[in-house]
Amino acid sequence: MLVVAYPSETAQSKLLISMPFWDKLLYLDPIGATSLITGLSFLTAFLESYSTSIEFSGSDIGLLVAAILFLLIFALHLAFVRLGLAIIPRHMIAERMLWSCCCASFFLFAGFINFVFFLSMFFQSALLQSPEESAISLLPYIVGVSVATALTDALVGWARYYNPFFLLGGLVFSVGAGLILTLNARTPEILRMVILALLGAGAGFVMLSGVAPCHTHLSERDHPVANGLIFFFSLLGA
Repeated sequence: MLVVAYPSETAQSKLLISMPFWDKLLYLDPIGATSLITGLSFLTAFLESYSTSIEFSGSDIGLLVAAILFLLIFALHLAFVRLGLAIIPRHMIAERMLWSCCCASFFLFAGFINFVFFLSMFFQSALLQSPEESAISLLPYIVGVSVATALTDALVGWARYYNPFFLLGGLVFSVGAGLILTLNARTPEILRMVILALLGAGAGFVMLSGVAPCHTHLSERDHPVANGLIFFFSLLGA
């Protein structure tokens, strides 16, 4: 089966096989990949460390400086590397829509995970719930996100429009976030569940806001890079 399924050689594959080892490394852009991954690793470590402290420490400053240094190396390398070998194609750097989607994904997941974290703290401190009970109390929020995301995915494919759903999601999420401020220990359980479901529905309606525009406006060959950037900014916000 492997012999049958194995792709036949093409002119390009023969060229790559016969290419000298150092030329293959240049084709893979090891300098750009190493500097980018190292810089992002230092940046992630800095954010993780700083999120658990209230002031800068020496290690935090070192991580931040290292992240900036390696990302600058990547940016300089990207400016001089051959056009067809860059990890992020140069024409995508000028795509304002792509970076808008990345920023939207960052803030969306920052808000989404923020509520997961602090609502659990609220349930345990104000309502004196156990960790297991606070997780159960979050179910309306999680169910709202899941249902709204699935509904948006189906309706966007049917209607061929995504802007109305994302505008609705932003409005509903903002209203739900405002109503969260009214919760206290005396809030009826039914009302609390409705507010959490509303907040989750708002997040679910905009969950695809970073992916759908990129898949619509970018060429198919740029989708993997766009998906990777959006996924990274989502994790960065989370």
